[in-house]
Amino acid sequence: MDEKQNQISLSADLRRRAEEKLSSDPSTYKEMLSSEYRERLFHELEVHQIELEMQNDELRHTQAALETSRERYFELYDLAPVGYFTISGKGLILETNLTAATLLGVTRDALVQRSLSRFIFPEDQKIYELQLKMLLEKFKQVAWEMRMLHADGFPFWTHINAVPGQNGECRITLNDITENKRAGEKIRYLLKEKEVMLKEIHHRVKNNMQLIYSLLSLQANSITDNKVCSMLKDSSNRVKSMAMVHEKLYQSEDLANIDFRNYLQNLVESIITTYERQEVVFSLDIEPVAFDVNICIPCGLIVNELVSNSIKHAFPDGRIGTIKVGMNKNKEGNYVLIVEDNGIGFPSNVDFKNTSSLGLQLVNVLTIQIHGTIELSREKGTRFTITIPG
Repeated sequence: MDEKQNQISLSADLRRRAEEKLSSDPSTYKEMLSSEYRERLFHELEVHQIELEMQNDELRHTQAALETSRERYFELYDLAPVGYFTISGKGLILETNLTAATLLGVTRDALVQRSLSRFIFPEDQKIYELQLKMLLEKFKQVAWEMRMLHADGFPFWTHINAVPGQNGECRITLNDITENKRAGEKIRYLLKEKEVMLKEIHHRVKNNMQLIYSLLSLQANSITDNKVCSMLKDSSNRVKSMAMVHEKLYQSEDLANIDFRNYLQNLVESIITTYERQEVVFSLDIEPVAFDVNICIPCGLIVNELVSNSIKHAFPDGRIGTIKVGMNKNKEGNYVLIVEDNGIGFPSNVDFKNTSSLGLQLVNVLTIQIHGTIELSREKGTRFTITIPG
């Protein structure tokens, strides 16, 4: 204000001095009013007037362009696919777009100066309050989901983004995600239904295999021929090893993977119970690992065959010994399954990859099935090493 007064005072003083100078020597300035000077002066004034008119035209064009841009901005603002709010520090709606008003089922004018919390589902009020508090305290963008209320009273799900503004204000975008939520709920319901069905399938498969196992065991107990009895016992153990996989899947929360360590522990315990060799000690060294059914069943059958072979052939005549089963991950990221014993050793004249033994044939076929490799060591007993791609 003081600066403006100073300018006015300086202008008045300049005019006063000019008038004094004209009064003191009027002849000098009269000469300047010659016809030639007047023509030149008029020309300059006309040029200046044209310049002003051109500037006015440019200003009018600029004003029109700004008005068009403003109209486009408000059209985009109003017709945007998300709702916009400007909220005061007291939680009142200062400004909103047409989309937001449509989502809430009221006119835009009816929203202004009303509290946004009036349109929030009662159970989600605390979420809204906590998020706004976090926004104002940390002064950074926050996002969350909550339910809002349409004017008709029905709730709908929204995704909210809020950014801090000036003077305690904040700007909020609102996106209706009700359909996404419904689709998500439907997917979860279908997955749960599928999970129940799969559990029921695994349960029934396990029961059917358990029935086959029981029938084979009963048949073995009624046969006096030791060779036939042993074959039936081997077959029943194979069935049981597969039944245990389905039992684990039925009991597990994760239908895709099985706790392989727990499965092998139970499998080996079952084999021990079947053969009742008290003089043979079992040792397990298995890292925690989870496999799907396509790996568990072949590996279970392989362990069943190799452990059964060790029990039957490695310790003849009641010989005392140890059978070890291990599973670990090597530095290449592959899984290594080891079944070994300190018994009399694998016969040197037998090629385990080309033998008439059904059990060893099964081991080789199953190893190929899981894309693994198998190696035999005859040092200090028998050691089979199966490497499974990680």
